[in-house]
Amino acid sequence: MGTVTLYSFYVALILATFYLLYKWTLATTTFFRFNRVVLMAGYALAMLALPVLNLLTANSECDSTAISHAATIETELNSLSDLPEPTWPEIVTVTYLLGVMAAAALNMRSALRIRHLIKNGAHIRYKSYTMVITDRQCSPFSWGRYIVIPSSIPEEDITMIVEHEKSHLRHHHWLELAVAQIMEILNWYNPAAYLLKKEVQDVHEFEVDRDVVGKGYDEKAYQMLLLRSSVGASFNNFVNSLTHSRLKTRLQMMMTENSKSSRRLYAFVMLPLTVFVVLGVRNSALAETLSMIDNAAIISSAVNEVIYETKQSETGSISHSVSYKSDGYLSSVKMEQRGDSPEPSIYINGYLSSRSELSRLRADNIIFILCDSRSNRFVIKTK
Repeated sequence: MGTVTLYSFYVALILATFYLLYKWTLATTTFFRFNRVVLMAGYALAMLALPVLNLLTANSECDSTAISHAATIETELNSLSDLPEPTWPEIVTVTYLLGVMAAAALNMRSALRIRHLIKNGAHIRYKSYTMVITDRQCSPFSWGRYIVIPSSIPEEDITMIVEHEKSHLRHHHWLELAVAQIMEILNWYNPAAYLLKKEVQDVHEFEVDRDVVGKGYDEKAYQMLLLRSSVGASFNNFVNSLTHSRLKTRLQMMMTENSKSSRRLYAFVMLPLTVFVVLGVRNSALAETLSMIDNAAIISSAVNEVIYETKQSETGSISHSVSYKSDGYLSSVKMEQRGDSPEPSIYINGYLSSRSELSRLRADNIIFILCDSRSNRFVIKTK
């Protein structure tokens, strides 16, 4: 679970960097479809950048491990602490998972409310969509193939509202909104996740506004419709609503001249810059601290892949051994002691540990086990 939490941190870092660059370069342009592609590319980059980087650097890390093995052991011995391993990585991991579950529960609640509203409304089926007339006071919205309109909407406004929502359905905006919502749940603690979803909603409304006005509807009448429809409950998490985006920004965008095509080049600069930020963090001093989160385990049961054994000889001496099997090969280190000597200390990843902690280690995660007879201790380093 610690690995998932650490991964979410890097995703949050990418989203924050991407949001700042997008806001600075493309947010005010009129490339609505292009901006949608860029935003979805930003989400894809956030999810895939770290796994791809890990895959690309795996071989080089393996090659360098053998070269720096002696230096790693020396560094580990010099950094041993008699304090137990800190618990903050587990606390961070538990907090993150509880937040994900809470965010998912809240979104599920909204989804059930929308389902209930659609189910209980009056349905009018058309070729490409189903209109749902509801008695509930809410802002008109669309989701999937449904267009939901309150019965209180004046008849003269319905035509423009339906055209607005049909445009959302034609562009499949609800799918992109679902992606943004999932990212918001997984990154619930990251303000950039919420701000990016707002950017997705904004560009959807900008695109639809242009479509409606381009259909020949009076621009002033359409703007007045937006103002009249700004009152009413909306389901911000799941649906494309007539009044989701900031009205002032939408009105300004309707009057904005088309942006210069050359501004699209910003997209080919901002995406690589975002990756460089991740590379910088992974190669900084912060990476070592973050690696402690990677090793955090909420429920850590004994797997007994690393075996601690003691044997007493006829002479009274005691042999302590730590062994494990990995890739079909048995590795074992032993320490001979006098019968009256204290039991060797066990250090795992630099912190004083115990046999019970040793039993929870997985053999494939072990980098080395060192027997330090002079200091009466076993030193274990894991991935």
